[in-house]
Amino acid sequence: MEDKSEVLKYLQSLQQELRDIEKQVFEICWYMRGGISLTEAWSLSFDQRTTVMEIINSNIERTKSSGLALL
Repeated sequence: MEDKSEVLKYLQSLQQELRDIEKQVFEICWYMRGGISLTEAWSLSFDQRTTVMEIINSNIERTKSSGLALL
């Protein structure tokens, strides 16, 4: 049997992963300004979420360099 502390560490890592995914889903919804619902965002695969976040981050950087407001 595995050491209880190892199991606890694993469960804590899963909890942190869940928080990270939740944050990513909420960020996608916020930046899409209603273009995607919370339900639709939760339906995205890991690869799809990653791609959307790459596009969002690219647009953020582009907006920063242009001096325009992101709103």
